[in-house]
Amino acid sequence: MPAITAILSALASLLSSSAARFIALRVVLSFLFITVLPIILNNVFYDIMSIFINSLSSHLSSTHPFTVQLTGLAAFLASHLQLVSFVSILMSALALRATFKLFALMKP
Repeated sequence: MPAITAILSALASLLSSSAARFIALRVVLSFLFITVLPIILNNVFYDIMSIFINSLSSHLSSTHPFTVQLTGLAAFLASHLQLVSFVSILMSALALRATFKLFALMKP
């Protein structure tokens, strides 16, 4: 009887340890995907957008000013409609959904 008790207690401690590790991993990944990933994506998209606008304005400086005004208008609208933030939030939501799908695939 003591051998069965020892085996059952070892099994219970192993299962609770793996369950706690799984929950901790899920909490840490959720925190990272909800808080850190949107900030990183936002910074990356702002950098890409600024590089694109700077190169576009340097290439279009010799053409008609109407084209430059359209570029300025597009940049103005993107800034006021917060398109970069929208894309950043959208990408982080898609990454979070993909992460949760991975958790559903991890069945012990």
